[in-house]
Amino acid sequence: MEWIETGTTTVTSIFTGVLNICTSNPLLTACLTAGVVIPLGVKVFRKFRKM
Repeated sequence: MEWIETGTTTVTSIFTGVLNICTSNPLLTACLTAGVVIPLGVKVFRKFRKM
């Protein structure tokens, strides 16, 4: 079961590294916001509006 812990640690460190790179560069931050955060917000808003 040690391989699960190692895999989880590796994926978490890679994700954190990529997120740090994206947020340290203003252009990449804008792309991240436009590509992920805004569409996710629109999806959640539409879901709540249909309730």
